[in-house]
Amino acid sequence: MRWNRSLANSKKVPLDPVRIETSAGIVEISEKLSGQLRGGLIAAGRDSTERQLHLRGTNDAIILDRTGKRDLLGIVRVVMNTTTDEVAESLLPLRNALRADLEGAPVPDT
Repeated sequence: MRWNRSLANSKKVPLDPVRIETSAGIVEISEKLSGQLRGGLIAAGRDSTERQLHLRGTNDAIILDRTGKRDLLGIVRVVMNTTTDEVAESLLPLRNALRADLEGAPVPDT
């Protein structure tokens, strides 16, 4: 579900996850977490990768090239090291999948 601004009393409706395609499959992250990662990409001067995350509809998986994956992995690592354990844990599947893509290694089960 997308945010429905017309709901009475400003009820919050869950946002659709953002889907990122990796060689291990699709990894989903919350739209809120995607916003944090996009902010980090902008701060790091990685505007082209940020635009890919921002412009892609949530129904379509985002397909990043090797540079985009490297940029995103760098920001994922920063966020994981500077946030709560809960947020860091939610980024583990994305971190592992991006790392495996960049190293050409199999994705770990954990």
